[in-house]
Amino acid sequence: MATPSLLAACVPSTFSSALSVFGATVLSIDAVAVTNFSSVAPGDFRFTQPGTQLINGSFCNVTVAYKHPGQSDRVTVETWLPAPEDAWNGRLQAVGGGGWIAGRFVLSYAAMVGAVADGYATVTTDAGLNADDDPDPWALVSPGNVNLYALQNFGSVSLGDEVCPSLSYPSLSLFLSFPVCSLWRIIPPTLSSHICGQAIIAKALIVRFYGRPPAYSYWNGCSQGGRAGLMLAQRYPGAYDGIAAGSPAVYWAESFPSGLWAQHYMNAVLGGVYPRGCEIDAITAAAIKACDGLDGVVDGIVAEVDACLASFNPFRLVGTVVANCSSDKVGSGHGHTVVISKAAAAVVNATWHGPVSPDGTKQRWYGYSLGSDLTGGGTDTRTTGGQLGPAATNCTSGTCVGVVNGPWLEDMRLFLARGDPKFKFDKLTRAEFDSLIHSGVQRLSSLLSTGDADLSEFRDAGGKLVTFHGLWDTSLPPKGTAQYYNAVAAAVPDAHTFYRHYEVPGLGHCFGGPSGQPSGLFAQLRAWVENGTAPESTPVNVTKLDGAVEGRILCPYPQKAKPNGGADLSRNKTAAGSKGRWICV
Repeated sequence: MATPSLLAACVPSTFSSALSVFGATVLSIDAVAVTNFSSVAPGDFRFTQPGTQLINGSFCNVTVAYKHPGQSDRVTVETWLPAPEDAWNGRLQAVGGGGWIAGRFVLSYAAMVGAVADGYATVTTDAGLNADDDPDPWALVSPGNVNLYALQNFGSVSLGDEVCPSLSYPSLSLFLSFPVCSLWRIIPPTLSSHICGQAIIAKALIVRFYGRPPAYSYWNGCSQGGRAGLMLAQRYPGAYDGIAAGSPAVYWAESFPSGLWAQHYMNAVLGGVYPRGCEIDAITAAAIKACDGLDGVVDGIVAEVDACLASFNPFRLVGTVVANCSSDKVGSGHGHTVVISKAAAAVVNATWHGPVSPDGTKQRWYGYSLGSDLTGGGTDTRTTGGQLGPAATNCTSGTCVGVVNGPWLEDMRLFLARGDPKFKFDKLTRAEFDSLIHSGVQRLSSLLSTGDADLSEFRDAGGKLVTFHGLWDTSLPPKGTAQYYNAVAAAVPDAHTFYRHYEVPGLGHCFGGPSGQPSGLFAQLRAWVENGTAPESTPVNVTKLDGAVEGRILCPYPQKAKPNGGADLSRNKTAAGSKGRWICV
């Protein structure tokens, strides 16, 4: 139980004088003492940390609402402060959102439960957009006019508001009249890191509640939460000491065409021909079988994606018989026997290689990795993510039709077509689709993309960054994150001293697939920040074809994990047993 004195301080008056947000007006501060609270934090929703549970926990839930005058918005930041004081580990862990949701929804709340269970104070923001599953309620102020204020809140401003308030705290009284995070540009990096790092809304609340600021502050998120983490490193480099960003939507504007490309290809190039899912799945299975052993291990996972793409030709499978095609139509029993069509091979080939210009001479963005589940209904029973594939079709009526990824379609409909009622995705010509891709880069990059490679200010502030990306990701092509790491390494020659990236063969978008998540990576990030121990390999568990779990390692990009000589991998059951059996090369 929390000490009465500390939970007695969980009232609005404790925090009402704690902060003011530059460029905003605080509307309300609510505080509620939560006691004897129990909940589970699944590992899937913690990304770089193992699953855990909170049992009979107590914390002070402080909710701050504010607006930006003239913008007709209302942003809500929710902070959980563990009690009693010895339940707090002296650190802050902020969590991100997913899709078009900035936070304050089921995924971020699960992550917050895990954070409190581990002793962290934790915070999330809704960016003023509530927790709507899609942007339809807020994207347009009127037909043809995008709500740029809301889009800015989602992209970066709400993150900046979190990290740039003024603090009413004696030790920082010198800076009370300034938007303190602007000061890091004109004061020494060591001091700016301290000031900006202590100036987050949650940190102001922490000071008022515990009487001291957090010793260290961390960010943990995946997908949209990963993108937000990179935005913080780039625009607010003194905000967090350590950032863990999984499957980040780095190049938002460039990435969404990959999610729509296969569907557009079937619409515009194949003229409305939609192959059965079992045909596409059969090609995927054949590619895995052909390329599985390229990394030295037969496990049903293609780790050498580029080598496989260069050597495997899906068109060689045209005419191959596929038995038990259960996606043929409803009531088909064990399914019909079909043959792989040229259209199926063409769709798979296009999805692997990614969108191109109408004349085929220019690559617009990356495709998805060989081996990943392109339909969302693949035959690999180890794939548990349940995520819709980019080349999904539905043949239950007897006539196959395409099934479009909703978030990416909303992106195009609302922010590029701007809600035009004449917009029909299935009617777009190749030229129109290509024009929308270009328009997306023009309209959205400065608002949402996080491709700024110059992280020198984040480095100078003492920040440490780790990213990971599953090679079976069918939402965001993993090569985008690899491109970003390469760009940072080119812009900042000592990037390896503060940034590590890990590719995860067999992992889907944030979770799912035969590979587990790098659930020990956050602890390694914390050791890097607090002790200077840089992460090298990080453990991961992989489910093999026979269902056995094998411990392996992931290596800092561009290194790859390889079996170590004649090691007996069959004895390797857990990640803890991976040492010596796998090496980074």
